[in-house]
Amino acid sequence: MSLKKGMVLMFITLLLICSLLSGCGSGNMQSRDTPQTFLEIIGDENLDDISLTIFFLSPYVSTRIPLSIDDLINFPETSKIVVNGEKLGDHVDLLNQLANTDLVPVEGKVYINARVYYVFESKTSGKIFEVAMWGAQLDDESNYIEPCIIVNGIAINVNEIFYDVIIPFLPEDAVKELEIYIGRRTWDE
Repeated sequence: MSLKKGMVLMFITLLLICSLLSGCGSGNMQSRDTPQTFLEIIGDENLDDISLTIFFLSPYVSTRIPLSIDDLINFPETSKIVVNGEKLGDHVDLLNQLANTDLVPVEGKVYINARVYYVFESKTSGKIFEVAMWGAQLDDESNYIEPCIIVNGIAINVNEIFYDVIIPFLPEDAVKELEIYIGRRTWDE
């Protein structure tokens, strides 16, 4: 097995583990147990059998209500990008970073307003790893505390690797909007 495929298999294992813990929901959520690592999730999956599907809606598009994952997928202005295993292999360094990322769950209630959702799927296992951005951690009185990311239905602390892993596959205008939204660049750049 080539080093490239081995690295991707490690990434897919991590995804599979996270997916085993839960499915992504919508609206108000309670944070749950510690998610599995990406390497634990992907197991023995073959990279050629893996695809990445990304749903992206500009964070600057106004909606009447916060979007659940299903709302995002079905929203008319949402872009959909599908990446096959061969193209994923070209970015094995990012997959390895994702595989080595500690997933730290947040405490308390979480509210979701999805603008980015991506899912790794296997031909044999179906969904193995899914990420929704963004959630908001709420205190007991439902006041905003801080942002979070939903990984396989579990709210975790924000980690930029979850943005980085999809950047190579997004169109340039979407990359710019995402990077402005997360504070990596300004509108002038």
